[in-house]
Amino acid sequence: MRVIITKDYTDMSLWAANYVAQRIIDANPTPERPFVLGCPTGSSPKGLYRHLIELNKKGVISFQNVVTFNMDEYVGLDVNHPESYHSFMWTNFFNHIDIKKENVHILDGNAPDLLAECAHYEEMIAQAGGIDLFMGGIGPDGHIAFNEPGSSLSSRTRIKTLTTNTIQANCRFFDGDVTKVPKQALTVGVGTVMDAQEVMIMCNGPAKARALRHMIEEGVSHMWTASMLQMHRHGIVVCDEEACEELKISTYNYFKDKQQLEGVLNDYPESMFETASAVSFFCVSRYRQPNDRLGLNEVRLWLAGEFFEPGELFLGIVPGVEANGVGHYGALALGEGKGVVATSLPEGEKLLVAHGVEGGEMAEWVEAACLFFESEEHHLVDTLVDTLA
Repeated sequence: MRVIITKDYTDMSLWAANYVAQRIIDANPTPERPFVLGCPTGSSPKGLYRHLIELNKKGVISFQNVVTFNMDEYVGLDVNHPESYHSFMWTNFFNHIDIKKENVHILDGNAPDLLAECAHYEEMIAQAGGIDLFMGGIGPDGHIAFNEPGSSLSSRTRIKTLTTNTIQANCRFFDGDVTKVPKQALTVGVGTVMDAQEVMIMCNGPAKARALRHMIEEGVSHMWTASMLQMHRHGIVVCDEEACEELKISTYNYFKDKQQLEGVLNDYPESMFETASAVSFFCVSRYRQPNDRLGLNEVRLWLAGEFFEPGELFLGIVPGVEANGVGHYGALALGEGKGVVATSLPEGEKLLVAHGVEGGEMAEWVEAACLFFESEEHHLVDTLVDTLA
């Protein structure tokens, strides 16, 4: 299990959103092989969704070839009710991104045959090729989706009666009136979630601290269904400091030290997505063939000198980056189907430029890149695009 501890809810949401975005980018989904994303509801993922919407509007990611399956839905609540999970998803996410309506799947809590609805949902997930990444939150009692304490750890999509704790926790969405909260829901099972290629659980705030402790430190138990994540081959918990209040000091220090050594909080810095209109990396060097794809983190490490060799260049889409203490600079210009990245070598060696144009235009690209570095500005996208316009 991988545990990412962030400062607060804002940082948790940002890291999680950038992680999801990178997974979609890396998958390079197509209509024939879409990326299948499992989606949660509730208060925990709202910040995540806001950041994904922002990345979509900036053109960093597209949801055109993303298929979604939601975790759950209340039984008996009209889909147009403001607290239905249909309403939640369209209000907080789907209405603001470029996803196709036919690619959105949410359980129907008003289906004439609820058992058949659940079975059909499992069939649709299988037909989609399974879920690539299931996002989720966790309840104060450790439940995942609506798999309440005592649920089977091998359960599939089914009808669940909600516990008093869950009803009380959700009454804040129903004017604080527990009588208005539906008493049953349709939910994917623990086994359904575990079948995903990857599962990412978000956990924030002191109210979730006990649940986080059971999920990470205690044994796997059907009384804390989220603890099953311990058995997943690619399970990630993204939490904030407040949610860690009940962790042992040794547990907390272990994960904090680990993420500091690995630099995981720098894997997806917001600046890497600020101005890019796409994210795709290519390397031109004696070690790699042209058009080899590089991930964001690999580019970050490469710029920091870990993959850098004199004469190596890369052509990609990434805002200007300075690797502190190393002296390498990476920067980008975007034109109509063109891209250029300039990398300054250590020890004051001459600037080398990889360019995406041919012939006489090369001199213009080199000149523009040199002008940028001489000016010591850090807005290469604007500088070079204006220069080349």
